[in-house]
Order: sequence, then C-alpha cells, then structure tokens
Amino acid sequence: MAGIAFELKKLLKKQKLFSLLVAYGYSAVLISGPWVISIVSILLVGYFAYSQQDNLFILQFQSLVTYLLALSLILTGSFQLSFVRSIADFIFQKREEQVFPNLMGALLLSFGLGIIGAFIGIGLFLNSLDLTIKILILFSFIALCGIWIVNVLFSGLKEYKKLLLLYFVSFASIFIFSFYFKKYGLSGLLFSFLLGLSILLYLSLILIGNNFVLNNFISFDFLQKDNFYLTYALIGLFYNLGIWIDKFMFWFSRDTGRVVIGGLKNSILYDLPIFLAYLSIVPGMSVLFYRLEVDFAEKYEKFYDAVREKGTLEEIFYYKKKMIRSIRMAIREILIVQGIFTLILFLTSEDIFSLLNIPKLYLPLFYVDLVGAQLQLGFTFCLSFLFYLNKRIICLIMSILFFVLNFIFTYLSIKLGPYFYGYGFSCSLLVCFVLILFLLSKVMEDLEYETFAFQEY
Repeated sequence: MAGIAFELKKLLKKQKLFSLLVAYGYSAVLISGPWVISIVSILLVGYFAYSQQDNLFILQFQSLVTYLLALSLILTGSFQLSFVRSIADFIFQKREEQVFPNLMGALLLSFGLGIIGAFIGIGLFLNSLDLTIKILILFSFIALCGIWIVNVLFSGLKEYKKLLLLYFVSFASIFIFSFYFKKYGLSGLLFSFLLGLSILLYLSLILIGNNFVLNNFISFDFLQKDNFYLTYALIGLFYNLGIWIDKFMFWFSRDTGRVVIGGLKNSILYDLPIFLAYLSIVPGMSVLFYRLEVDFAEKYEKFYDAVREKGTLEEIFYYKKKMIRSIRMAIREILIVQGIFTLILFLTSEDIFSLLNIPKLYLPLFYVDLVGAQLQLGFTFCLSFLFYLNKRIICLIMSILFFVLNFIFTYLSIKLGPYFYGYGFSCSLLVCFVLILFLLSKVMEDLEYETFAFQEY
C-alpha cells in the first residue's frame, strides 16, 4: 500500500534539505498520529490544568485515557494486522471496490468488541461512577477502537496534506475544548477528548471514502477463511500485550500502584517517564516509515517482479543486494537521527523536566526508559521488514517472546526495588532486538533460496 510513497518521492525530487525535512515530517505524522495525539493530550491537558486547586480529576482523566489507549490497542490488535493484510491483497488483486465495504465491516466489528469490552471493564472497575462518565468512557473507547482500524489505511492514501490537517484539527479540538469544559470536571475533559476523537474518525472516513470506489456499504470478506490470517491476529495481540504488560504490572503491584478512580490504578513513579520516552522516538519512527515505504518497498517490488517474470539469476541477486543496502541505509539513518535526538534529550532533560514542572526524581527512570524506547524502535524496525518478507512465524515467535520476557523481567525489577524500575522493559527489548536483528540478517542471506523453495518461516 504505497500510495503515500509516490507523494513523498515528489517532495524529494526538489533535492532540497527543506523538502527532505518535510517528507520526514509527513512520515512522522502518518505513522504516529493517533497515539501521539492521545499521549500529548494527556500531558498537555494535565500541564495546563495543574494550576487549578483541585487536580484530582486531572489525574483521573489522564489515567482513564491511558487505560482506554492501552485496552483499545490490545483489543483491535487481535485483528488489525490481518485486516490490513486482506486490504493489501484486495488492492493487489485489483479489487479496490472491496476496500471501503470491508473497512466498514471491520469498524462494525471493532465497535461491537469495544462495546462488550467497555461494559465488562466498567462493570468490574468503574461501576460506582456517575452514569454520564460511564457513557463518555464507553463512547471514547469505541471511537479509539475505530480510529486504530481506520489508521491502517492511511498509508494507502496520496492526500498527505489533508491527513496532516486532519490530525492537527483533531488535536487542536481536544486541547481547545478541554479549556472550556474543564470547569465541568472529569466529565468535561472526557467530553473534550471524545469530541476530538469523533472529529478524527468522522473526517478520516470521509477522506478514505473519497479515495476508494463505493459499490456497496459493508462487507466482512476480510473474515473469510482465505482472507483471514491467524498468525497476524496473534502477532498483533502479543505485540500490544508486550508493549503494555509492564505498565499493567506497575499499576496493579502493591508496591508501585495506587487507586485513582474506581478500581483502576496508576503508578505515579512509572507512568510519566515511559510516556515521555515514547514521544522521543517519533523522529526515528519517521525515518523508519519513510525508508520502509519509499525506499525498501521499491526494491522489494523489483526483486519479486524479477522472480515472477523469470528474471535472470544475476538480476535477482542485484535486487536482493539493493534490498540489503536499503535496510542498512535505514539502520544508519535511524542511528544518526534518533541518536542525535536522544543525546540532546540526555543533555537537556533536567531543563525539560523543570519547564514541565516534573520532579527530577523521575530522571533516572526516564534515562532507562529512553534506552528501552530506542530498543523498541529497533525491534519494530526489524519486525516491519520481516512483515514485508511475509515471515509471519518469526514475527509471531518474537512477539510472544517480547511479551513473556517483559512480563518476567518487569516482575523481577519490581521485586528488586526502585533502583531497578524500568530495567525489565529495557532488558526484554535488548534481548529481542539482538535476536531479531540476527534473524533478519539470516532471512536476507537465504532470501532467494527460500523464495524459490516456497518455504515460509
């Protein structure tokens, strides 16, 4: 789904530094838009509202949005990757008229699962809250589930300027509405968040609908046996569980968690540093998206065109080397761009924390999480290339390993005490990154053999 790639290439034809920066900027927005909107909303609403005397509802809002973010990603992750693979198959088969109807089917499924999940969560943990807050939580959760599904189609669109405007409008809406509605307390902030999400979801559907043929309104072809990929469903589930398991463990640990609202807990020590660390990898993610969609995808297509069209062995080897060179270039650029940005953060973190009124007590944990976030970027980088090469079993094994190691190491870090907080998350990703980097190298080494032998690993 390289529609956006053609538009980004146009920017680079100008051969100017500004054009390159613009291309990376669009890439950053496209790959990280919704979750950056959510995290920044949590941080900024809290920052500007902490001047109020009663800030308990601010903490409750931040905690609720965090849970909504985590659970919606885990829930939709169980079929999100399989869905986008089915959509890619439809486009490859010249069946683009199936895209929008199946999107509507996936949205209906995600809404249904979201309603069930929200009712269970509210019944178990938030039953004592006011009805208004329960309704706002329910609809916010449903909206987030829908946004994750819609977002996977954005890389197939060419209207990147409209996408950028869409994200800006959505974020600005949350921010502006929160200033007006915060006088209504928790329900006012949740209503602001829901309005921003609704705008994002509604405008996204309009944008996608304008780019695809609309022969019928709804279809569930992506769930049919030939179109549903169980391995992708499991990968999405375990990868998202791996990302969030350490947070849940800190939230519900007796030593590190505290009740914020109803039966939900947060960790005042762990949450803020890890979210700030996640924001730090946006530059590296933009490089990853750009190199993957613009550079590697082109080499990948030429390699398999040579295979399908009975190209010479020399041509196949040539395009394989091009793919390897593309991966190496991506690694180099990520190391340079993300390395410089991380170094700047290390040198200026004390000033940043002072500016944001964050206690410097969080700094040691922030440094550890910063390393862990960079390792997660590298891990995701390798997973992305393996997805392109259809190495689903390897991706599944690595996703399960990430979840298991993060669970075990985080448990040990909590037991060892505050000096070890964050090391579970970072160490699990260090092991996974080193291992998956080796596996990616092995896959590329044996690529032409496995391609012609029709073996899948």
